[in-house]
Amino acid sequence: MLKFTSKLILSVIISLLAYSGVYAQSWNIETTGTSSFLYSVDFADAQTGWAAGENGVIIKSTDG
Repeated sequence: MLKFTSKLILSVIISLLAYSGVYAQSWNIETTGTSSFLYSVDFADAQTGWAAGENGVIIKSTDG
């Protein structure tokens, strides 16, 4: 039973790492034009999104 449990746990970990790697590749670092820390990002669709941060900063992206 221990061998099966170990293999199952290892399989789950590998799957999660592979899954997270797919989405991590889709993000790019961009210049925001603000020095405020940004804490939240939300996209309405594939192109339009907003980020909000400290001191009431809200920025918008229209190019994904």
